[in-house]
Amino acid sequence: MPRPSALSLSLCLLAACAAPSGGGDPLEGVPAEDYRPEAARAELQVGQLLVQCDTKLTAWQMAMGAERDLENLEQIDFTERAIATLVRQNKEELKRLTVAGEPRSRAIATAALAFAREDPSVLELIMSNVGHEDPMLAANAMLAVGIHAAPATPMAPIHEVVTDPAAPDPVMRNAAYACLRLARIQVQVGDPDPYLAATMIPMLQHELISVRTQATAGLGVIRAAHAVGFLTKRLSEDTEARVRTFAAWSLGEIGDRSATPVLARALGDADGYVAGAARAALQKIHGEDRGPSAEDWIADPEG
Repeated sequence: MPRPSALSLSLCLLAACAAPSGGGDPLEGVPAEDYRPEAARAELQVGQLLVQCDTKLTAWQMAMGAERDLENLEQIDFTERAIATLVRQNKEELKRLTVAGEPRSRAIATAALAFAREDPSVLELIMSNVGHEDPMLAANAMLAVGIHAAPATPMAPIHEVVTDPAAPDPVMRNAAYACLRLARIQVQVGDPDPYLAATMIPMLQHELISVRTQATAGLGVIRAAHAVGFLTKRLSEDTEARVRTFAAWSLGEIGDRSATPVLARALGDADGYVAGAARAALQKIHGEDRGPSAEDWIADPEG
């Protein structure tokens, strides 16, 4: 039997005290309560919507930047679902905000709208802000490209930004993230956009380690054979071990035997991860493991 609510219970008690012992209507004389249906969910004001989006996006970015473990993955999933729900409930307003208003509001709306991954119509709105002169808006638009990760994302506008020497570091950092995400998605659905490799290659010399690392990995993901020379240069010259590690990995994914001498020399790299990645790449290219000695690999007449 359902438990009575506090209101219904109080009414019954009041009726029992007031009812005459001879019977009759137990509720006679009890004032009636007006019935008020539950109000529909109120629409968020623009300011409230932007604050909620900004708060959730910040939580997502913090989770994405933390070390991966089960708790972290659950936090990322929970946060993404929360953002997606907020966007679904306010999508039309967010669409309007991506193209109207001051840059900060547009930047928040653009990044949030990227979580509407099921809606292809948001891509055009996101791309409209990629080359914006405001650094925050342009950076958030690049971040949104990576989050949305639509296979049909046009690369020409991103390439134009990446090849601009004056592009701010936050824009370049998010552009590298976007390119790596697009590389993974495009490989899954078919042949990658030729502009994608051409967009990542210039990033290989950027001063930011995160930009070089993600671009180096992205070229391996799409197996860009024409990037072998650029990747061997990163493997032999880059000062950052993470970049050298991904350069070795990418060369193994591409599988070009011309990279053998550089990979063999990398077996002696001071960083164990680099040396290990180089050996794994050589194994993949040649189909066998000849050990940790560079001479045993370079002596191969086939390279």
